Amino acid sequence: MLKQLNEKPNRSEVDERLILGFQAARDKMLKHYKKSNWIYCTSLILDPRHKTQTFDMTLWGKQIKTESLRKFNELYKEYKSLHSVNTSLESPRNEKKVCEYDEDEDVIDFEKLYAYPSTSSGSGSFHQGLVIDELEEYLSKPRAASSEDILEWWRTHETEYPTLSKMARDFLSIPATSVPAERLFSKVSLVIRKHRNRLSDESARWLLCINSWSKELI
Repeated sequence: MLKQLNEKPNRSEVDERLILGFQAARDKMLKHYKKSNWIYCTSLILDPRHKTQTFDMTLWGKQIKTESLRKFNELYKEYKSLHSVNTSLESPRNEKKVCEYDEDEDVIDFEKLYAYPSTSSGSGSFHQGLVIDELEEYLSKPRAASSEDILEWWRTHETEYPTLSKMARDFLSIPATSVPAERLFSKVSLVIRKHRNRLSDESARWLLCINSWSKELI
């Protein structure tokens, strides 16, 4: 939309304000996104329905593919050295910034992605230098079907990919947005009001649960 407004002839005052608003929103998003986009790249590769093929669907994706794979390989080796098959799961301590970009105007057509033949994701020169073991085997196998439950997929393949399954448990469990948590805080303010300030923690929790469950049944 920003591109369309910039190319629009005889822009009105409203158009100019919209452009400024979109630019401010974009700059704000990029400021925070650059701090966490390595998580999105890692989660995408750990999704057996996508692996690395989604990177090829947009210009931006192609630009960050090599760097994303390099960072993913570093993280994989870190997990491999910190975790053995019988140790408990533990999130990596050293968070790294991955795949910065200036602007993303690409739109991914997921129906087109799933229409692609489910071929190997590990062909070509993109995977040169990766650890030739569990990771290379995972990337070389065909992608899972679009209807696949990815958590169930990793549970099934846990013994086949022990290190990657630990990464999947850590990264795929990260909420994509904080909106549900923020909504919960707003609901709490409606439950614990000035005239109901003596509600116990347990009572407040049950009231919030009942409210959520009743809406799901409607």
